[in-house]
Amino acid sequence: MNQINPKVTVRISAYNHKKYINQAVESVVNQTYQDFELIVIDDCSTDGTAEILEELEKKYAFNLILNKKNKGLNANNELALRIAKGKYIAGLGSDDFWPGNRLHVQVTAMENNPEFGFSYGKGKQVNNKGIIVGEEMPDGYSGWFFNKLFLSEHSGISATTVMFKTDLLRKANVHDKNMYINDKYMFMKVSKLAPVLYIDEFLTFYRIHDNHYSGNLKKMFEGKLALIDEYRSERNFKIARRNVFLDYLGKASKRKNFNLMKYFTLKSLKYFYRIKFWKAIIRYTVFLIKKNNIRIHKFNR
Repeated sequence: MNQINPKVTVRISAYNHKKYINQAVESVVNQTYQDFELIVIDDCSTDGTAEILEELEKKYAFNLILNKKNKGLNANNELALRIAKGKYIAGLGSDDFWPGNRLHVQVTAMENNPEFGFSYGKGKQVNNKGIIVGEEMPDGYSGWFFNKLFLSEHSGISATTVMFKTDLLRKANVHDKNMYINDKYMFMKVSKLAPVLYIDEFLTFYRIHDNHYSGNLKKMFEGKLALIDEYRSERNFKIARRNVFLDYLGKASKRKNFNLMKYFTLKSLKYFYRIKFWKAIIRYTVFLIKKNNIRIHKFNR
């Protein structure tokens, strides 16, 4: 590790991940590439995470910041960006971890392709026990990426694999404390300034569990709308906004929750003439029919 004049800054924002924080930190400090600084911010954890981090800091001498009150992920990331010394910056979730060659692979690619503003790659999904349960396989696109991000719900970028040029991230002014979907926000703002590089390597292990951040569909919908609304002057603004409504109606139709489906159906009624609208309605209707048939069958028995 190099806390004085590092090539890379690694930032971790930790909150109540006592079970995973040791693995996260050690996956960074044990990288084969050692020209980096590590900034860890504990966001007022209540489960013993902070105490574990204090012991790890004594062992590895990284920059540990203990918040006295909970500030949220965006505020913590903004602080880390403000004090970062590295030419590049990468983030790690406090319940995720990296393969040992992550920084070597990504720094080498970025140094060999200086025209790109940030890079991304593939990720492996793991469960609470660390067992691989799936893979995140991006589209594999390199180049100017803004229009793809703007018009599609699926960015094609695995967020936990991203490494930015630090100066470009600062220039983009990416950390809006009111923005729920901050990863997509960062990608869009930076991709306006520079092209994006895809690296065909597995760069992270991404933890999937029941209470994961991505589960609140309504908040994600509102955050995505707020994000799109910042680009009203874009030629495809109306199409991008329509896509948000229909994409989230489609997501709701798979959740098997009546109130959620009702909420998104009413929100999307203005687009009733689109095929995607009716696909979602039909999908949920089929679910209701099957559900009621099962109930009738049980009643008849």
